[in-house]
Amino acid sequence: MKRSMDIGIVDVKDGSYKPFNEKNITAGSNLDDALFASLSFAGFFPPAEVMGSAYYDGSAVWDVDIFAAINRCVEKGFTEENIIVDVILTSAANLKKVEAENYKSVQMLFRYFQISSFYNSMDGLLRAKFAYTKVNFRNVFAPSENIPSSIEPMVSNF
Repeated sequence: MKRSMDIGIVDVKDGSYKPFNEKNITAGSNLDDALFASLSFAGFFPPAEVMGSAYYDGSAVWDVDIFAAINRCVEKGFTEENIIVDVILTSAANLKKVEAENYKSVQMLFRYFQISSFYNSMDGLLRAKFAYTKVNFRNVFAPSENIPSSIEPMVSNF
C-alpha cells in the first residue's frame, strides 16, 4: 500500500488543518508558504501570514490512536463486526472560534494547545469511524468543556 506524506499547517483563527502533498504542493506559492508555516511553532515563533490567514505548524493536529487497538484485535483474529470500542476524549466536543489577530506568543501557545487537544480527540475518532465502518463504537465520552492543562497528572477517585 502506498502511503502519502503531507506537510500540514493549522489556521490560527478557526483551527482548520490544511494538508499539502504531491497533488498540491507545487501549485503557485504553496511550497514556500507551507514550508514557512510549518516552521512556525506556536509559542516560539509568530504564525506565518500566508494564504490570506495566519498559520502555524500542523503538529497541533494529531490522531487519537484508535487504529492500533482495532488493528491489534484484527491481528488476534477478531472480525470488525465483533470489535467494540469505548472512547474517552480529553477535549470538549467543539472547538471555539477566536479572534486571534492581536495574540502574542503566549496566547498563541495556548491556542495551539486548544487546537491540538481538540484534534487529538475528535479527528482521531472520526478517522477511525470512517476507516472501520463495521466496528461498534459503543460509547464516546467527552467533557462538557476543555480540561485545563497542568504538569500534574489528573487523579481519579474511582
